[in-house]
Amino acid sequence: MVIEGISYKSLFDYNPDPILILDINGNIIQVNEAVSLILGYVKEELLDKSFEKIVDPDNVQEVRSFLDKVIQGTGLQFETIALHKDRRSIDLSVKIIPLLRDEKVQGAYWVAKDITNIKRAVEDLHKAERKLEEFFNHTADAIKILDLNENVIQINPAFETMYGWKENEILGRQLPTIPSEQKIELDELISKIKKGETIKDFETIRVRKDGSFIQVSLTYSPINDLNGNLVAIAAIARDITEKKKYEEKYKFLAFHDPLTELPNRRHFMEILEKKIKEERRYKRKFAIMYMDMDNFKKVNDTFGHDVGDELLKQFAHRIQTCLRESDVIARIGGDEFTVLLSEISGEESAAKVAERILTSLQKPWKINNKEFITTSSVGITINRENDDEKNLLKRADIALYQAKEKGRNIYQFFL
Repeated sequence: MVIEGISYKSLFDYNPDPILILDINGNIIQVNEAVSLILGYVKEELLDKSFEKIVDPDNVQEVRSFLDKVIQGTGLQFETIALHKDRRSIDLSVKIIPLLRDEKVQGAYWVAKDITNIKRAVEDLHKAERKLEEFFNHTADAIKILDLNENVIQINPAFETMYGWKENEILGRQLPTIPSEQKIELDELISKIKKGETIKDFETIRVRKDGSFIQVSLTYSPINDLNGNLVAIAAIARDITEKKKYEEKYKFLAFHDPLTELPNRRHFMEILEKKIKEERRYKRKFAIMYMDMDNFKKVNDTFGHDVGDELLKQFAHRIQTCLRESDVIARIGGDEFTVLLSEISGEESAAKVAERILTSLQKPWKINNKEFITTSSVGITINRENDDEKNLLKRADIALYQAKEKGRNIYQFFL
C-alpha cells in the first residue's frame, strides 16, 4: 500500500507521537520515527508483524476487540500498556481511526501518546491522598478544617475523641472549644494565618464538651487553591495535658522534697541567696534554724520506714503551724530541716519561735496504731553583714550540734 501526499508524509514522519498503520488483520505496515524512539524497535523489526508484538500480553485481547470495531468503521480512543523492546511497560493513550481507500476500510491509523509519566504522577497523587486520608482518620491529633469565617468544614475522629463533640454537632458552626478568655487570642492567630503565616506548636487552653479544660499544642496552616488564594484553614491540636502535668511534676521535684513536698536544699539555698540580697538592701534581720529529730534512726529501726516517712511528714506539718506565711521551711535531707524566719527584731523573736516549735514537737505521735514521743534539737543563727548562704547554713548547723552537746531537746544560738 502506497501513502501519497507530501504534506501527509511530513505529518506522519515528523510527528512526535508514535503512529502506526495497521492492515485489517492488525499487522503493522508502516511506523514513524517516534515509534522507534519510544518503543526501542527499529522500523524493520516491526514491519509485517502483528500489533501484539508491542502490546502487553494482558491487554492484547482488549486491543484486538477495539481494532475489530475500527475495521467496522468506528474510531476509538483508549488506554493500554505497551512493551518496550527491553520489556519494560509504557502507558499509552491510543486513538485508532479507520484507514479508508475508495470508501472501504483497508486498515487503521494508530496514534499513540506516551502517558507513562502522567500515570505515575496520578498514581503517586492517589497514594499521597490515601496516606493523607489515613493520617486524617487515624492520627491521635485532632484536626479541623475551617472556612474563612472560622466555621467548621470538617473534623477527624480524633477531634471527636479529644473534645467530645460529634461532627454533626459542630459542622457549619464556629468552634465551641474556645474558652471565652481565649477569643482574642484566636482572632490574632487567624489574622496571622490570613496573612500567609503558619503557626506552629502554639500552646494554649481549650475546653471539652463536658466543660473540662485541656492543654493543647496547636499548629495552624493556610489552605490555598491552585492560584494561591486562601480558601480554608487547617488546624491540628495535640493534647499535651499529661505532658504538662509531667513537666510541672518534674519541675516541682527538681526544687522540692518528694516526701514532704517542702523546698529541698537546692531551692532553699536559692531562697536564702535572694533573702540575703533583699535584707542587705533594707538592712533587716532574719534568722536561720537548723533542726533534726533526736534518735530518728531508732524510730525507723523500731517501727519501720513507713512509720518513719509518715513521721517526717507530720514533723514538717507541726513546724509549719508554728511559722508565719512569710517564713520558709525546707527539708535538707534525712531528718534535717531548715527554717528561714523573715524580718525578725533579734534573737528574742527567733527564740520564741524555737520554743513554740519544740513544744509542738514534744507532743506524742500517733502513727499506724503506734504512739511514741520524740525530741528535737534546734540550731539558730542571725544574719550578719556580708554573709552568704553557705556561711549562714554552716553556722546554723554548728549551732545544732552545740545544742545536742548540751543535752538535746533544746535550741541553741550560734556561739
